[in-house]
Amino acid sequence: MKKSTQKIIYTVLIMAVLAAVIIYAYFARASKIEEKTPKTKAEKLISRNLEGNYPGTPREVVKLYGEITKCLYNRKEKPKLTKEQFEALFDQVRVLYSQELLEKNERKEQLDKLDADVAAYEKESKTIMSYTVQQSSQIEFGELNGKEVARVVIIFTTKASGEQPMKTYEQFLLQADETDRWKILGWEQISGQGIDVE
Repeated sequence: MKKSTQKIIYTVLIMAVLAAVIIYAYFARASKIEEKTPKTKAEKLISRNLEGNYPGTPREVVKLYGEITKCLYNRKEKPKLTKEQFEALFDQVRVLYSQELLEKNERKEQLDKLDADVAAYEKESKTIMSYTVQQSSQIEFGELNGKEVARVVIIFTTKASGEQPMKTYEQFLLQADETDRWKILGWEQISGQGIDVE
């Protein structure tokens, strides 16, 4: 009886140790998966695979531009962007640019200009509160140099400390590249008169 009792005790101990190892491995793996999952808006935008999951319409491209721009200009909001996150977001915006626009805007020079522009916003305690992109049915399509282009309006609502919110209207010109991805050729600030995004 002693031997069979010892056998049972050893079996129970071995099973308990195995169960503990399995439970530990499960929770260790779950925490690693959780660590890799982006938590903040910036982390989600940075981790977005634009090569494999590029926006399919001109509106979606400008909407993503607005989302990233809001993150960049509000970099001091909690959680604050690190320098590496700021640059990674900037690089995501550049993926949306046409080859012509990239060639006209050397990366370092454009990054320095953006950093100075964002610093000016911060000095005025100015933030981008929201953005609205024109509905697909309102987008103007046309032709430029024999290629289809789209004009899309985005409205940024900004607010400086102690002031009323202000709307800024920007019109983007996009063109499909050789892989049929809509790329930003350029943009300009417009008056907004007669623009309806509802």
